[in-house]
Amino acid sequence: AFFLQPQNGGLVEGLVGYVSALYANPAVASFTNDVIFYCVAGYIFMIVEGRRLGIRYVWVYLLLSSLVAVSVMFPLFLIVRQIKIAQHRAQGSPSESVSLAESHQ
Repeated sequence: AFFLQPQNGGLVEGLVGYVSALYANPAVASFTNDVIFYCVAGYIFMIVEGRRLGIRYVWVYLLLSSLVAVSVMFPLFLIVRQIKIAQHRAQGSPSESVSLAESHQ
């Protein structure tokens, strides 16, 4: 939406303006860097946990985090993760019990 506004000069110019606005002053730059580091840490967590628990389509969470908002997709991933953990416990999966026990020590 921001990129396509006529006053922003179109897609390319709008993107350049958007990125430069993210670093307009030290306060905004600090917040921007915090969000970037949070996203990187969240992406790594989603990839590692997705592989460990066998969660399918983790790439969708990553893509939609960038397109929609990481504040929406990360909690959705955590909900799916919790459901998957509950399923493993209900099935009595020994590998899951061991890996969960090791992670709490």
